[in-house]
Amino acid sequence: MKAAKDLAVLEASGLVSIAALQPELEYMFRHALLQDAAYGSLLKQERRELHRRVARALDELYPDRRDELAGVVALHLEQAGDAEAAAERYVAAGDHALARHAKTEARALFDRALALIVADDARPASRQLRVRAIVGSTRAGWTFVPPGEAAERIGAVLADAEATGDIRLIGQAHFWNAFLRRQVGETVETSPGLRRSLARARELAQQSGDAVGIAMTEAFNGASLVLTGKMREGTAILEEPGAARTRAAALEKELGITPSAEHDGAIATVP
Repeated sequence: MKAAKDLAVLEASGLVSIAALQPELEYMFRHALLQDAAYGSLLKQERRELHRRVARALDELYPDRRDELAGVVALHLEQAGDAEAAAERYVAAGDHALARHAKTEARALFDRALALIVADDARPASRQLRVRAIVGSTRAGWTFVPPGEAAERIGAVLADAEATGDIRLIGQAHFWNAFLRRQVGETVETSPGLRRSLARARELAQQSGDAVGIAMTEAFNGASLVLTGKMREGTAILEEPGAARTRAAALEKELGITPSAEHDGAIATVP
């Protein structure tokens, strides 16, 4: 195989070395300057074509690792000049990172996607991707972004979220709008915006039969009532027999916080 022979020659000449044997054989340049020189020797169109071919090869060779390799593929697609396809894969990579609780990585991936999406692109697919990226970035970064800034950002895309028709995405956008408004001091009683978003998130969860979504909004509602002085009503929701643990676990999962050893009312301190 020509590629194997060429790599053997490069390795013998000291230009590259083996970086890993498992799960796949990988080589790396012995020095970054060598890599820069080799890359710089290619014409721009040649570089783009090579990146495009690498992205396609990764998808074809590893279909069962599509989510795992989404970030790498996105980088190659971006370098190939396909910003739209790259943004979609960056969002997929962000979702994968969030599932692994890699919040910093996830936020960087979602924000990279946003940098590639044309803000005023009215096409449905582009608008949906932008909402997914903003919701994802919010989920990943709410603990280290000023809540007012995050609330303004998520609130600005509620109309676009509704326009997507994606029940789960709309529900997430409204949940985070309600949650972040609560973080800046608004309450169900004083904030029409918070109240509408919480009701909308609950409505959509019930409409779609999303048990996790229902549990999540009920837990948030109960915790909010407790923190605004309505102890009896809030506690009744949080400690409802057979539902307390499910609701607490659902809220913790969405917020990306470490599950509590005991859920008896502990989740009430989050909002």
